Amino acid sequence: MALSRNSIRHPTFVTQYPKPSVLENVSIEFEWQFGSSTEPFQVQVDTVPSFDSHILIDQVSIDGLRKFDVNPFKVTQLLYETQYYYRVRAVNKNDSSKWSSSSFTTQGFANDFTTTDAYVDPIADLSVRTKIEGSTGYEIQIDVSDSFNSIAFNSNQSSDGNATFSHLQFGAYYFVRSRPYHAKDTGNWTKVRTMRVLPFPTTYYPYNNWTDIGLRDSLVFSTRRGIDGFQMQISTETDFSNTLFLDTTLLQLPIFQDPNIKTKTFKFNQNYYWRMRCWHAKDTSVWGTPKKFTTQVAPKLTLPYNSRLLGTNPSTSLVWEPIKSIKQYQVVFDTSSKLNSSMRLDTLISEASQLDLKELLFGQSYYWKVRALSPTDTSAWSDTWQFTIYTPRLNSPFNNITNLSLTSLDWASIQGTSGYILELDSNPSFASPIRIFEKDSNAFFYYFTTLPELITFNTKYYWRVKLFHAKDTSDWSSVWNFTTKPRRAPTLSLPLDSSLQIPLQVTMVWNAYSGAASYALEYSEFKDFQDAQKLSVGGTSKSVLLKPKTTYYWHVRGKNSNNQEFYDWSETWQFTTVDGLLAPQLLKPANQSTELSNSVQLTWETISSASGYNIELSSSPDFIGVFKRTANQNTYIFTDLAYNTTYYWRVKATNSVASSPWSDAWSFTTQRDQSAISQLSFNQPRIYPSPAHEQLTIDCKNTTYKPLFIYNAVGRMVQEFEHSQKGTRADVNVSSWTPGSYLIILSNGKDVIRKMIQVN
Repeated sequence: MALSRNSIRHPTFVTQYPKPSVLENVSIEFEWQFGSSTEPFQVQVDTVPSFDSHILIDQVSIDGLRKFDVNPFKVTQLLYETQYYYRVRAVNKNDSSKWSSSSFTTQGFANDFTTTDAYVDPIADLSVRTKIEGSTGYEIQIDVSDSFNSIAFNSNQSSDGNATFSHLQFGAYYFVRSRPYHAKDTGNWTKVRTMRVLPFPTTYYPYNNWTDIGLRDSLVFSTRRGIDGFQMQISTETDFSNTLFLDTTLLQLPIFQDPNIKTKTFKFNQNYYWRMRCWHAKDTSVWGTPKKFTTQVAPKLTLPYNSRLLGTNPSTSLVWEPIKSIKQYQVVFDTSSKLNSSMRLDTLISEASQLDLKELLFGQSYYWKVRALSPTDTSAWSDTWQFTIYTPRLNSPFNNITNLSLTSLDWASIQGTSGYILELDSNPSFASPIRIFEKDSNAFFYYFTTLPELITFNTKYYWRVKLFHAKDTSDWSSVWNFTTKPRRAPTLSLPLDSSLQIPLQVTMVWNAYSGAASYALEYSEFKDFQDAQKLSVGGTSKSVLLKPKTTYYWHVRGKNSNNQEFYDWSETWQFTTVDGLLAPQLLKPANQSTELSNSVQLTWETISSASGYNIELSSSPDFIGVFKRTANQNTYIFTDLAYNTTYYWRVKATNSVASSPWSDAWSFTTQRDQSAISQLSFNQPRIYPSPAHEQLTIDCKNTTYKPLFIYNAVGRMVQEFEHSQKGTRADVNVSSWTPGSYLIILSNGKDVIRKMIQVN
């Protein structure tokens, strides 16, 4: 089209894309910059800078309707790996601007390569590494010849650049190349790459030259894609020339799962060689490199350790390593190293790899060996091992120790004993010993809860131990000795030992001890001072409040200026306190009274010497969820009780040092309130979540209720809502609560609601 060249003012377009610095696809959208997106333009694209070749692309937009953002200028099916020149200018019917020029080069595969693994299965997945926009498809070729002209040549075309080639020759090296194409051009071939096909199956286990292989061990190899079947051979000869131990084919195996193939049962201590090959419809692989393995010679013993010095318990187990598929073993066990004495044990063990023994003779040496049995073969005997049974060995207190505070006598633990005999005497010939005979399995110490009267201060003692079980008693252990230390302690004064009717407010008195800056006082309800109360006292007496009608034991020890206890406890004395308070007798209202108002006065019998009373009121007969009150007199009034509710109540008397037991529990029932009946079925409080973990919400909004208490499963109150209002919401942090069930008590002043929830 001829255009007028009359001079008018037109600014020049500025080219933006494509640019010379980037290789481009063969389908390109052009971009340039101009003041108006509706400006008419002329575009020329060519492979020569003179824009006069036979493939020149020349397009003009005169009507000014071009909308760049919606319908950009696009050129497709450009030549691969070709340099292009393009220019653009503004035009109208009377004039045109100057050309704005640039250039670009299209992509190709000449410097690229096809994506493939170096080693592939007989089925191989190949793909182009780069995809070029504007290409219709891609061609991938493979061949065993780099000239791509042999009978093994294969070609595949696809639109996505992916191709799968099957029935490849085992062990062959293939050359691979690819190229792009569209309707007007075909690109150059990529660089040629090579890939090698699996030559034969990959075998894993048994590894080459491995030993101690089980008689029914599995053979493991790798299954791959594109293989129709496998052949496995096992021989006792390296050249597989004699009769094969195994020659089998394996079909339809799942791929990539490394199957474990069970074979026939091997023989013990035999060298075997195994190899494999595979095939598909068009080829069979060569045999893989044979691998050698040797089966186990004999069982391997593990415990007890083979030693003349290391001891073993009278109850022990002969343990050996199990052999795969072997279900039976022969064990020979004896006190003779030649395994031929009258005590010889020759036995068969099935479905196990150990023989449990008990009540073996103390100090005796034993010998043993094992062999494995299969339906077709018997292994060699294992090595013969030996072990010796322990005899008693003393541990503590150390031999010849002096200045000892005796607490226990300890010896080495020996499993399989049923008891011990312990002798303790101040005479080394054990003329009049303390003899302790205990049937206590596997015992290894004797603890003195109280020292025998024989044990005195500053005396030398001798001790020894025997152990026994049903079939033997050991010799005496070696004799050890220890010397006790002298008693250094305060002397007790009051209350006198074994005193009765001691006041609950008791003062314990003792004599001063030289060097003591203060004293440790212990008293307990138990003679062994279990759960003892321990006090630090500056003087030589201490007053404490105690329980009534209880026997107490007490003793004292000195403490230095650093508040450290030193020397010994005094003698232990005892005393018994006076009786305590009686439980009150309930009086009014009568037990099981009904139709009472919601204000009830409770009355009970006065208890002499009581200074006050504890009252509990609950709607639960187990007193889960209670109103607790105190009174100085023998009466108390509860107001604002719920209507139509059965209440249970009880009372105990108290004073400054003691409390009585609870009285019997009585009950009464309040009268009904008709005005509240309809309200109970509406606007119930919402309690969530249940089970709760971190926080529990009690939502009483839109109700007339408020929360009062929360009790745990044993009836202890864990939350009290002292200032809660009706119709409000309460959030309770339960993160530290013990998991379990909890009871929530809510009330509207007339009625009570109980809700059980769980806390995890």
